[in-house]
Amino acid sequence: MSGKFCDTSDAVRSIIESKGADAVHGKVRWDPAHSLWNGAMLLAAVVLGPMTISWSAVAVFVLSTGLVLLLGHSIGFHRRMIHRSFDCPLWLDHILAWLGTLVGMSGPLWMIRTHDLRDWGQRQPACHDYLAHRRPMLVDAWWQMHCRLALKAPPTFRIPAEVANDPFYGFLERTWMWQQLPVALAFYVLGGWGWVVWGVCARVAISVTGHWFVGHLAHTTGPQTWLVHEAGVQAHDVPWAAIPTMGEAWHNNHHAYPGSARIGLYPGQFDPGFRVIQSLQWLGLAWNVRVPDLAERRARLRPATSPVLRILCVDQSGERGAVSIYRAQILLARLRCPELVGFLRETLSHERRHLARFSALLSARGGRPCRASAAWCVGGLALGLLTGLGGRQAVLVCTEAVERTVHRHMVEQIAATAAVDPEVSTALAEILEEEVSHLAFARDRRAPRSWLDAALDGVIAGTTERLIRLSTGGA
Repeated sequence: MSGKFCDTSDAVRSIIESKGADAVHGKVRWDPAHSLWNGAMLLAAVVLGPMTISWSAVAVFVLSTGLVLLLGHSIGFHRRMIHRSFDCPLWLDHILAWLGTLVGMSGPLWMIRTHDLRDWGQRQPACHDYLAHRRPMLVDAWWQMHCRLALKAPPTFRIPAEVANDPFYGFLERTWMWQQLPVALAFYVLGGWGWVVWGVCARVAISVTGHWFVGHLAHTTGPQTWLVHEAGVQAHDVPWAAIPTMGEAWHNNHHAYPGSARIGLYPGQFDPGFRVIQSLQWLGLAWNVRVPDLAERRARLRPATSPVLRILCVDQSGERGAVSIYRAQILLARLRCPELVGFLRETLSHERRHLARFSALLSARGGRPCRASAAWCVGGLALGLLTGLGGRQAVLVCTEAVERTVHRHMVEQIAATAAVDPEVSTALAEILEEEVSHLAFARDRRAPRSWLDAALDGVIAGTTERLIRLSTGGA
């Protein structure tokens, strides 16, 4: 796979910088075609959906929505047509564009113009509230789904000739609403009105509304890895939306590397769109797949959070999870394995002390808990209860899996902070000594592992690793 570096020019391909272009001043005007279409689809879904619901209709809704969002919107429109992050045969390009049109937001040329105007505006020092999703949520919803922005001094648009002059794309642009008709007819023949309502109306309504909602969040709140220099609007990741958006929700990554076919750039970031592109490449149906070289630093990027704060953030969250694990295990160990209660109480006291130390170091450096803290606490509680019910062997396997994973990361963290923040490096080394004692206790006292123990160990270690990576990425 190509590792070609993706620079900022890949963000906007249809706009030519023109003297006097202004991203700030303009009026938001009602867009009757899109407004009436979006409103009709939503009204039909809300009114007719409950009347026609069935298991088969819901299955058609889920499968058809997933199909057009993955192949059409994410891969066809966004990664291929808008950003040209990979190449493919023209026949496949047309199929992907048709599926993108079936999402129901608009035709391909409108999608390119709307996307590029927004990206261009957000990369200016300042832009209109419409482009920044800066207004309150209800106002922004009305603007984005029912209106358009008319700038007083817009930039010059020039859609690439291979798209603008393609008769098939022009056909889709003129008939984008009517493209739902053959799908609706097929669904009616196969499953009646229930399939039509859920497979067309509900699908379009949830796709349009979901696109706006995730887009609003991705420009207003959420974790960040990178900041783009001089950009008036910075992007955020929306981790919970990675699955329904097919990987598009890692929007901070996308602003940093807009020309990349891979949007979930870091471990633990789910990106099915890129996996499909990899599969197409393996089949010989995609080539020139562009991904960024993460070892290099783009000139216009700077970290959103210092590496030391990221380390303290994830370690504080990890200690919250550890406290939850041991508290839950103590509750059940009194009945299932009372001989471990003393060890668990001592370990809990260590973890509470570690949590207080990490919290103090984080606060002293102006940091704040990461957003994944709640996941650590809930996950720790569930894991503690599950392994506590399992008894002595399950508790020891759990301790070994967690501490082994933590040990590896803390060794890396000590090396990473030694030169830049000796106080944090020293604290990590002292805490690691106690974590090693927990690991040694579990290893020395557990029975030989069965296949079930090995499976439990793998799940716990893998989940811990994933949470660490997710939290380190800024969640």
